[in-house]
Amino acid sequence: MFDTIRGRIILPFSVALLIMLLGGVFAAYQISNFQIHDHVDDLKKSLYKALETYEHKEIEGLAGAMDLLLFDEGLHAAWKTQSRKQLYNYTVQFYKSLNKRHNITHFYFHKLDQGVFLRMHRPDRFGDTIKRLTLVQAVKTGKASIGREMGVLGSFVLRYVQPWYVEGKLVGYIELGKEVDHLIRKAASVLDVDLFLFIKKQFLVRSEWEKLHRKGHHLHKVEAGQNDYSTWAAFPDVALTEHTASMPEFLDKLINVQYMSSDPNLELYGDASGHELNGGFLRLNDMSGQVVGYMLFLLDVADVRKAFQKVIIGLALGGLFIALLILAFFYRYLGRIQENISHSQSRLKQEVSKHRQTEEELQEINAELESYSYSIAHDLRAPLRSIVSFSQIVKEDADDRLDNSDRDHLNRVISAGQYMSELIDDILELSRVTRSELKLSDVDASSLAQVILQRFMESHPERNIKLILANDMVIHADHLLLERLLANLLGNAFKYTAIREQAIIEMGRKDGPGGAVFYIRDNGIGLDMKYVKNIFKPFQRLNSEERYSGSGVGLAIVHRIVTRHKGRVWVESELDKGTTVYFTLTG
Repeated sequence: MFDTIRGRIILPFSVALLIMLLGGVFAAYQISNFQIHDHVDDLKKSLYKALETYEHKEIEGLAGAMDLLLFDEGLHAAWKTQSRKQLYNYTVQFYKSLNKRHNITHFYFHKLDQGVFLRMHRPDRFGDTIKRLTLVQAVKTGKASIGREMGVLGSFVLRYVQPWYVEGKLVGYIELGKEVDHLIRKAASVLDVDLFLFIKKQFLVRSEWEKLHRKGHHLHKVEAGQNDYSTWAAFPDVALTEHTASMPEFLDKLINVQYMSSDPNLELYGDASGHELNGGFLRLNDMSGQVVGYMLFLLDVADVRKAFQKVIIGLALGGLFIALLILAFFYRYLGRIQENISHSQSRLKQEVSKHRQTEEELQEINAELESYSYSIAHDLRAPLRSIVSFSQIVKEDADDRLDNSDRDHLNRVISAGQYMSELIDDILELSRVTRSELKLSDVDASSLAQVILQRFMESHPERNIKLILANDMVIHADHLLLERLLANLLGNAFKYTAIREQAIIEMGRKDGPGGAVFYIRDNGIGLDMKYVKNIFKPFQRLNSEERYSGSGVGLAIVHRIVTRHKGRVWVESELDKGTTVYFTLTG
């Protein structure tokens, strides 16, 4: 089956569909996790916002009550008597009303020196000095001071201290306060979360704490068989002061200041009831900004998780059904393609067989032509050498008996013979370039070019040539063919700069898109670029034969060498300004 197109496509296609399906399920699961995490983060922000909103409303209630007190003429008169009894008797009904309507539990009259003149909520205690931050700030600034401060039992009191003026004179300070721990329970109820309030032990008085604990101070009743985490020794550096539910037992190892201060998000599993709890910690600051404790909120996301799982299962089953339909369609469709391919393969095999036969015939013909041209070129050398030699002998022996016309004819015969000999050598060289086996190695092109140019300069010592050769040019190529390539290109540069008093020949390299690009540049006669497309064809000459010698095969040899190395060669030139030949050799 796997040798057919169906087998080769259906199996990987099925695997791809399965991977996509599993990837989709995994992505949906991750999305559900992200949404739950986002919900927990939003819940954390909502909890902060709710507590801030509730506290702001409580402050408004305290401010309203304070306004009534500050401008009460009867209260002014009672204060002037400096009698605690008269002040208490006048204010007690007002205090009871505030306690009943606004839950105000703390009511102080402070003297200018911060000493307590009267506690309405505990009139038997007076004369002590209060150093709480709200009172200190009111004294220091002469303005109202509002803030949340914590007592030695870990409860938070929202305090409002206002400078009090009687007949335009500052006589003391009035302080109203109310416990705001109930705001935590209110926020927990509204947001449907469980809250646990932990206070650092360094801010608590243990004796008072344990006294309160022995009286059974619990916001949430401890069920039988459960650990009581509201004891002093339950945690190393914090104490549980408020809780709206029983704390999961597997959570107790996380309750320490070092962990809670890292502001972690929690994902807790292992509740015996099968709950999945998510949550986090909120820092609790007093009025000074000091962290005095942490609030843990927990949300049971088990139902949300189950809902997501049902959706994921539905998507998976739907995706599986669609995948099976796609596979069934592809199976039938590929069967038709298989039939068409079988017919096409049969016809293609016949065409390939014919093509191979034709290619073999062409190879035989090319081999015969190449051998024939090689033989002709080789066999022509002997008679051609005889023609040139005997013509030179005739010229030397009969020179005194020849007139100028005869000498010119003999010179033409000798020149034509020499040109033809050079042409035959180039044809043989072109044949050798095509037939020789490549022997690739790293060749020092800089040194090789230096040797070739030195040889040219020794044969023409009268020339004034400036050579510019880049150092360390290494080319991976056949050494003999590279030498022939450089000899042709540098020879052309040497030849076509003969008209310059100061000839400049440069060889270098630069980086190109496919690797190193080498170039040979000169300031010679240049070429017309509209003819450059023919420059690499054999026997194509773009310059006068009388002025510049050559067979027209040199650049064809260069092109053949570059092609055998799977490279490229191209020319950029401008008449009377010079020529640059670029080439690449990739081996």
